Amino acid sequence: MKNNIPSVEALESAHEFPATYMIKAFGPHEQAFVDAVDLAARRIVTDVATLVVEQRLSSAGNHVCVSVSATFSSAEHTQALYRELLDVPGMRLLL
Repeated sequence: MKNNIPSVEALESAHEFPATYMIKAFGPHEQAFVDAVDLAARRIVTDVATLVVEQRLSSAGNHVCVSVSATFSSAEHTQALYRELLDVPGMRLLL
């Protein structure tokens, strides 16, 4: 999968940290994928009280979008989750 991690400059120009930020992870409609995204988020997000993980099935039912929203302390902290998610098996796209 292509590395599409936003730069520190792009993140800081759009957000004032600490900030709530959402990343959407797209992959196969499999519980293992959803669980792997959730676990990756829990490894990186330090304030788990702010962590929200939701999923939405594609119209055809073949893929799922897992939305991860949390409070991040810095742009680098946000990038850390992107990097962690890139290693999730089956990852198709990160937004």
